[in-house]
Amino acid sequence: MHFLIRCIDQPGGPELRRRNFQAHQDYLVETGKVAEILISGPLVAQDAVTVTGSAYLVEAADMGAARTFIEADPYHRAGVWESVSVEGFIKKTDNRGLQASRQH
Repeated sequence: MHFLIRCIDQPGGPELRRRNFQAHQDYLVETGKVAEILISGPLVAQDAVTVTGSAYLVEAADMGAARTFIEADPYHRAGVWESVSVEGFIKKTDNRGLQASRQH
């Protein structure tokens, strides 16, 4: 099943992110044991530069596995995020392959 995970930074998030960045990146590389990351990246403010949080679309066995995945993230353990939401997600449209097929 797919899950959408939305994490909003707390005040002081940029400094906490900086201090825990490498551990976070290492975790994302090895996380396939609990959940498969389909898409992930930072959330940004209207200036398209200032990071305000993180978002993930993951595939996991169930809600518990998705929560286990995000709670083990070094950013979560370091307190980077003020809030975290995990919601089930049903994919209805996926246009990623459509762009490539239109170019041929």
